[in-house]
Amino acid sequence: MAESIVFGTATAILKKIGSLVGGELSLLWHLDSDLRRLQRTMSAIKAVLLDAETKQTQNHQLRDWLAKLKEVFYDAEDVLDEFDFQASRRSQRGSSTLKVSKYFSRSNPVKIGHKIKQIKERLDEIADDRRNFPFLLIESHVDVRHVIPKERETNSFFQASDKLETLRLFGCDGIKKLPKKIQRMISLRHVEITTKEWYLREDGIGCLSSLKFLTLSGCRNLVRLFEGMQGLTNLRRLVLQICPLTSLPYSIKYLKRLETVMIIDCVNLNLKMEFQGEDKDNLCLGVRKFIISRLPSLVDLPQLILQGSANTLQCIMIQSCLNLVELPEWLPNLTSLQTLEILNCPMLSCLPEGVQRLTDLRQLKIQGCPALSESCRRDESKIAHVREVHLDE
Repeated sequence: MAESIVFGTATAILKKIGSLVGGELSLLWHLDSDLRRLQRTMSAIKAVLLDAETKQTQNHQLRDWLAKLKEVFYDAEDVLDEFDFQASRRSQRGSSTLKVSKYFSRSNPVKIGHKIKQIKERLDEIADDRRNFPFLLIESHVDVRHVIPKERETNSFFQASDKLETLRLFGCDGIKKLPKKIQRMISLRHVEITTKEWYLREDGIGCLSSLKFLTLSGCRNLVRLFEGMQGLTNLRRLVLQICPLTSLPYSIKYLKRLETVMIIDCVNLNLKMEFQGEDKDNLCLGVRKFIISRLPSLVDLPQLILQGSANTLQCIMIQSCLNLVELPEWLPNLTSLQTLEILNCPMLSCLPEGVQRLTDLRQLKIQGCPALSESCRRDESKIAHVREVHLDE
């Protein structure tokens, strides 16, 4: 029956969106918010499809409504499959062979973003027609944005969620403060948060030793993270987006399992983090991928994180850091580096001396950096060992 197909398609689409939100490509393409809005619309529509299944035989308008949904859902599948294909290529090729030009050039982000917005608008129109069917029952579900509007309710929610593994409070602008009792959610593996707090409590999120993926996005008051990050002993991926942070805590050096650091649109952030004391000889981090984009205050790269991960770091991507004037002299110490991509950093004029020591470097991508590209052309001996070189024309 048509409605069964529609319900199954809606379930598949929501699963696909869930796999894409928070991903590197959705964040870099500025499509994460659009995907999440689409996700909310899809969830609201899906909530009435089960009841529509039993009632459509007596109502031709309801059958037509489901047929319209079916058509839009199939178009949505095509768009999401296209996006997923790009993301899969990025992942499957690995950092050593990725050609960022395929993602940042041409119009891929614009085209896909436009298609996603069109799908969302069409679904909104169809969702409005649902008012013609007030007899439809809504499938029960939990939306944390409605479950926890008050402090008393928030506390009870967190007390009852000690087995929860994923917590997404992304875009929940009404959350003024996360309760201390979040530390009781001992099974959390994946957390995405938007909050109005100025700083995060060390005895809150900092106590979640099982946490593997942490995303802080749209926290427009957040000026600093908690200093005691050593409690996040299993953290693998840290994403910071649209937060007014000015620096990162030095305690990040204790995150021995951290593999990916991604920082986007943090306009006040500089990353000057030099070695302290015995760090230079003893620090051994495991970061493999370091991505920063649109950090206008950035003038330094974090030595603590990057050189501290010299034996594991494979990919560095730097995009639209307009005030980054030079690359650090210690960059050639990152001997495991396979991919270096520098996009739209026009103040950079040359690579540091000793780049030849990066013998594992397989791809160098420089775009939107005319002086840097010209310098590489003049002194080709620095990059003669690199298999793939892409410079400004």
